[in-house]
Amino acid sequence: MDELKKAVNKSTILTPHNICEYLNLCHSKKCEELLDYCLEHMLIFSQNDYAIIDKGLLNAEVKLLYADRAMKEPLKHVKTPKNNYYSFLDEREKHSDWTETDAVGCACSDLN
Repeated sequence: MDELKKAVNKSTILTPHNICEYLNLCHSKKCEELLDYCLEHMLIFSQNDYAIIDKGLLNAEVKLLYADRAMKEPLKHVKTPKNNYYSFLDEREKHSDWTETDAVGCACSDLN
């Protein structure tokens, strides 16, 4: 049974767009380990300023669990963990701070 739980944790892709659905589902089905895993990711997303979709749809008990976790672990996850979809996006955005003149300079150098 533990292997199955680990497999579910590894195969579940949590994003700010689906985290609330997973939290409500885990709470309604009483999956404590997966609920804890989802709460941790909700905390990661919120502490890294990702826009979480459908926060208003969260169950009242889930909101209390999240608030309790956020109070116990303030700013624990300020950095996104490695090997996460959003860590790759953050890496890509580091190189997107070019100005228009940088882009023009690159385009002109490609013509030569």
